[in-house]
Amino acid sequence: RFGLGYCNRGLMKGRIAIPLHDAQGRLIGYAGRLVDDQAVADDNPKYKLPGSRERVGVIHEFSKSRFLFNGWRVAAPVEHLIVVEGFFGAMWLDQAGYRNAVALMGAACSETQADLLVELLVPDGCLWVMTDGDQAGSRCAVDALARVAPRRGVRWARLPKGRQPEDCGQNALADLLGPPSMFSD
Repeated sequence: RFGLGYCNRGLMKGRIAIPLHDAQGRLIGYAGRLVDDQAVADDNPKYKLPGSRERVGVIHEFSKSRFLFNGWRVAAPVEHLIVVEGFFGAMWLDQAGYRNAVALMGAACSETQADLLVELLVPDGCLWVMTDGDQAGSRCAVDALARVAPRRGVRWARLPKGRQPEDCGQNALADLLGPPSMFSD
């Protein structure tokens, strides 16, 4: 469903390639997740994102703060939407039946991303913020809540310390979010 693949050569060697799509569903690049966590270093980060590149004489600049991972799949506007920090959280929620899940691709919510979240929701809709159970996740949640709350309803599905959305089983997700059918408009 998400088009993941393993790269064994090139810039993404040793990484899972994660296709990135704009709001219209057009492929705009790939993120790469290092498979071997022991290989993470300053010069070899866990995640690689597209940089600046030229194609047919046009310079393309990638900025993760200008879109939402999986946002193109949400048949907007919806009543309930979940936002998480990372790719795999959004994929896990989708696999668990919570189809209206998007990711910020980091621990910050830009104003552009907040606008996109608002656009994906009906006027009386609710954004469910499900960030990681750590300090960065708490800062991210507060950031997203502050940017979206003036315009839409928000709920913080707060995870226990050290947990991520993909650590939650079906029962834990239902306890935090309600039934998956709420998120499958």
